Amino acid sequence: MNYLVIKLIAIAYVSLYHIVLALFFSRVIDIIIPDIDIDPETQKENPYRSVTICIINIILLTIAVFAIRNIGERIPFPLHGKYGYNHLLLKERNIISLSYFLLMYYQKKFRTRLDMLLL
Repeated sequence: MNYLVIKLIAIAYVSLYHIVLALFFSRVIDIIIPDIDIDPETQKENPYRSVTICIINIILLTIAVFAIRNIGERIPFPLHGKYGYNHLLLKERNIISLSYFLLMYYQKKFRTRLDMLLL
């Protein structure tokens, strides 16, 4: 029973720091990416500029996911070794999909540009 409780705590611990890091990196990327420059005539941004900035944004998101994964591997788990629990064997340590989803969801400029490109 104690091993299972420690494993559940570990999953919550890993999820928590993935969420915090993803929100932090999402905010940093949103600050780095330039604002949308809307043309008054077309009410849209230049499509070439939009595509270029979207590609740069995707590259930054990928780098952020890589950084989150590497930072997460170095964060020690306080209950490692208790009741035979080995934190290095926890599969949920690399929940990249959660990080990537959060990073993309909180990219306001990125989502707005994609909407303008697709509409």
